[in-house]
Amino acid sequence: MDKVQYQERKFIGMFIDLVDSTKNAESLNQIEYVEKLLLPYQNIAKELANKYLGKLNRNVRGDEVFTYTYYNEKDYYNVDDIFLMIDYTILLKIILYLNNDFNLERIRTSRVPFDIGAGINSGICILIDDRIEGYTINKTKRIEGLSRLGSNLKIVVSHSIKLLIEQYKKNNNEKSENIIIFSEKIKSEAKGISNDIEVYEILEYYSDTLFCNLEDYITYNKGNDFLGIWIEQSDSLCLNSSNFYWLSNLLVSYKFFRYLKNSNDFGKLKIIKQYINNNNYLENFVISKMILGYYEYQEKKYEKAFFYFDFVYKKLKQLKIRAPRLLCGAELLKQGYPLDNIIIHNLKEEYQDICKKNLPSEIKKMLEDESIKSVLL
Repeated sequence: MDKVQYQERKFIGMFIDLVDSTKNAESLNQIEYVEKLLLPYQNIAKELANKYLGKLNRNVRGDEVFTYTYYNEKDYYNVDDIFLMIDYTILLKIILYLNNDFNLERIRTSRVPFDIGAGINSGICILIDDRIEGYTINKTKRIEGLSRLGSNLKIVVSHSIKLLIEQYKKNNNEKSENIIIFSEKIKSEAKGISNDIEVYEILEYYSDTLFCNLEDYITYNKGNDFLGIWIEQSDSLCLNSSNFYWLSNLLVSYKFFRYLKNSNDFGKLKIIKQYINNNNYLENFVISKMILGYYEYQEKKYEKAFFYFDFVYKKLKQLKIRAPRLLCGAELLKQGYPLDNIIIHNLKEEYQDICKKNLPSEIKKMLEDESIKSVLL
């Protein structure tokens, strides 16, 4: 008998599971559960995994998806793979809500749709021939179980994953397009784990890759009024429970993505702004405040725009916020608006710093305007 080969590998892994699938399955007969829920869920999960998970290892079995990747010291952690996992999970959630007949029927009859939860973790696993084992995998599964404690996307990450994302964004903020907002620490016991586990829920997420994949999926499934269904079902769900506000927030984010990508048509931005105002709970989301900042800037209401951009900048400190915030600050200074001296000092320091960056041409052109220079230099 050949000797079994063991090898330690560093890994990032994610489990996805149908929330309360056993409990909900009991309300259906076996055939209904398999035909109406399990098989459509598996088919969508496999289709999306094959199209959008790239080279990541994955396995869909029963009501569970497991995907993982390895990393080495030279690459450190491949945080892009973590974003890939998050993109995939949110895309799967959206499609389960909006392109699944069983869930659409539940929404129409005021019943809670079936949902998924996800947990992402990193650590050491043991590679045994062509399979992986180890405590870290078991812990990752337990972390996924804690996603039920979440109140928004029900995607939770371990402390180690949160640190990796934050370090990555700190080092790459000038080019990073992903917006990610975490909850406060959630601490809980988990089955089979001696100490409490600390996790963080993803409260808000914006990713060009996510929305490009969504556009691709919608195009492939043409003929389906996906956006119309999204608006209708979001409004219906959010009237009944704050647990579904994430769906409307993603809708607003997707509309904003389309606005930036396709036309920069102010009329479309105005429609997004009106939707946020009509659903005032959306104004609590950071991404909505960013959109409102862009709207007020286009309206030349620089005081309001600066208020929104300043709030968002303190949360994100990303280039897509720094530049318009600086432009609004400059306009207010030109108009003699009484900004706090500390804010003025910070704006001038940031201007000198940002002009050293490799900026997109349209932003660079705006910042090099002589009237802007005159108040920020």
